[in-house]
Amino acid sequence: MSHNRAASQRTLGIAALALLSLAVVPGVATAQNIGVFVTSNPSPGSFGGLSGGDGFCNGQGLPAFPGSGPWVAWLSTDGNDARDRIAQPGAGGAYVLAALPTTVIADNLTDLTDGTLDHPIERDENGVLVLSGSVWTGTNEDGTATGIDCSDWTDSTAASTATVGSIVTALPSDWSRVGTTPCNSVSRLYCFGSLPTVPAIPSQGLYFLLVLLLAGGAYLCRQRQAVG
Repeated sequence: MSHNRAASQRTLGIAALALLSLAVVPGVATAQNIGVFVTSNPSPGSFGGLSGGDGFCNGQGLPAFPGSGPWVAWLSTDGNDARDRIAQPGAGGAYVLAALPTTVIADNLTDLTDGTLDHPIERDENGVLVLSGSVWTGTNEDGTATGIDCSDWTDSTAASTATVGSIVTALPSDWSRVGTTPCNSVSRLYCFGSLPTVPAIPSQGLYFLLVLLLAGGAYLCRQRQAVG
């Protein structure tokens, strides 16, 4: 019995070490995309500042892209460039349509702000195709502030104006800056997700190691039982 008990303890010890190795050895990280959508609802240019624009994005409801929120509006003010407000994709990821994550908007921040998108941001938070319309941005195509922003997104009078982009246009660079419009008119917002928390997946090699260790422990246990 003492031999059997010792063998069982060794088997449990081996299994514990194998499980610990899975916990401490890095696995294979999955691609980390950033979802992007254009709001289904338009608004005047007075959101209550950048935080109000972010709140407007988050108030639209979460699209079919798990782990992307909270959402950040593609908006700039003096001293706050939109490019510095948004998250960047993780390893192997890209900016993608939130509701159609296989559709790439841009490979990375450099690609996003080079003046041309790989695909228009033409889907809203429900996945509905938006064929036309303007978008509040206050932002150049390179992601920097234009300085024309409805008084930092607090003014909705006709006397104030802001830079807008176009959802679908013949000129790709116009997605963020196509012109200006009075702040009492209504436009949509582009909303960018935060980096999703995607757990690392242990590699197949680690799983194989676990199987070998457990099999070895079971073999030793049988040998001890045969001797006992």
